[in-house]
Amino acid sequence: MSDIESIARQYWQAEESRDPDRIIDFFTDDAEWRGPRGTRLRGKSEIRGYYAASSITYPSVTVEVLNVHGDSHKATLEWHAVFTDAQGRRSTLTGANVMTREGDKIASLVTYHDPSELEMPSDGRLIQPIAIANRFAGRHVLITGAGSGIGAATVRQFIAEGGHVTGVDLDGDGLAAVKAGLGADSDRFTTFIGDVTDSATQNAFLAEAVGPKGELDVLVNNAAVFLLSGLTATESDWRRTLDVNLLAPAQLVAQAATALAASRAGSVVNIASIAGHVSQRDRWTYNASKGGVLSLTRCQALDLADSGV
Repeated sequence: MSDIESIARQYWQAEESRDPDRIIDFFTDDAEWRGPRGTRLRGKSEIRGYYAASSITYPSVTVEVLNVHGDSHKATLEWHAVFTDAQGRRSTLTGANVMTREGDKIASLVTYHDPSELEMPSDGRLIQPIAIANRFAGRHVLITGAGSGIGAATVRQFIAEGGHVTGVDLDGDGLAAVKAGLGADSDRFTTFIGDVTDSATQNAFLAEAVGPKGELDVLVNNAAVFLLSGLTATESDWRRTLDVNLLAPAQLVAQAATALAASRAGSVVNIASIAGHVSQRDRWTYNASKGGVLSLTRCQALDLADSGV
């Protein structure tokens, strides 16, 4: 029987092959796969579907396993990966997997794209952004969902490149932890605890985020909820998902349009998902919302192009 470190390293070699059948062979029939932002898949069919879609989006990936620690049943892998998409564009990602074995197979795999979520000791190597110094010096950035995950990593990136960032989240403790982790640069990070779906709150944090001339240089719509609801989705499931994932980005861009135009280099980043492109069982609410984000973004780009956004 292979030890768990050997299984883990072989799994990542299979990831590099981009062959979904080779990857899925490492999982038990009823394996559970959990990823960032609450993604949860169960069984080989769902997990294979995820890897098949990922392999189309990123035909090439190279991985460096930085560290493996744990026991014979459960282990944590820290890794750094470079993903290359079909157009040859490269994205770097640092993260961690918590893996549980059953025999020579993976029974559960939890992926963290932000190792700090795991509360692991960090030597700085794992979460230090690769930054272009001062690229955003003097620029004003607004990020929703900034208290964890992608949002927190985006805060760190803009701060590392000199920006002044306002981060919005319902999780005040998460925002405080992000701010504390910025050290001497924390004075350039303003936190705002609030609900992105509330129009009065939107006005308040937009006013907080703009620069001295009323300009906003970057708006990152990252806040999202992930409800795995399909045929049995309730009206509450639909409203909460669409309010946060789709309506809020629409409203925020509309409200920020004047400030973005005042920047003369304003940019909007709407965080979508592969879920907006693919079909998955029991995921009507989330996938529909992210498909909507893709369409919304194209329409926003068309309408705001004349103002330089």
